[in-house]
Amino acid sequence: MESSSENISVYAEAKGEYTKQLCGFIIPALKSYFLQTFDIAKDSGNSKGPVWAFQDILKEIPDWNVDKVKRETEKIIDLTNCDYLEELLTAVFIAHTKVLSAIRLTSKNKKLQISVPKVEHFLHRALCDCARLLWSNAFLLKPNIPSIEKQKNLNQMETLLHEGVLQTIRNMLPVKTILREYLQTDGDEDDGEQVQEEAPVEEKKEEEKPAEEEKSVEEKPAVKP
Repeated sequence: MESSSENISVYAEAKGEYTKQLCGFIIPALKSYFLQTFDIAKDSGNSKGPVWAFQDILKEIPDWNVDKVKRETEKIIDLTNCDYLEELLTAVFIAHTKVLSAIRLTSKNKKLQISVPKVEHFLHRALCDCARLLWSNAFLLKPNIPSIEKQKNLNQMETLLHEGVLQTIRNMLPVKTILREYLQTDGDEDDGEQVQEEAPVEEKKEEEKPAEEEKSVEEKPAVKP
């Protein structure tokens, strides 16, 4: 049976590979989406100019209602041209959580609960995080510039989007729960294996923000040799 350190190494390698693949699909889609959004800003006729209009649109993203989130995230899903995005996102969160939970003070195995966000929810969070970064760098999309400068700006835009997606993954990982579960003294050992998907959370306010639906995956601890 593989040692604990070997298992950690495998999960760490899987984490890196799955994250790269996820970014490989999502970042070009986000880039296309934001470029299309900038075109809308240019055509808006805003007297302050397209960059200002683009920033106004970016500021509205966190406040989208449920229907708006669904429509816009479906556009991004189509742009990814990936028919296994949900499975890839699940693999990313499982691998990240496994690596984070490898550091522990307790000697006993505990049941590991892994929360995986819905694709729609994850993409909206990614849009919000990327929009914040682009808002302060909106000049990268200014029109009527030399082609060489434009290409440099687009490359820098991709870097910002990559940073935004990684930030979204970090922010959605259950770090607080992992620290409380594993960085504590020995307790009762949990067992059993359960895979479940939570029911949608009911909105408290009409059409403000989407319900944060997540899949909860509980894994049975590995049996020591």
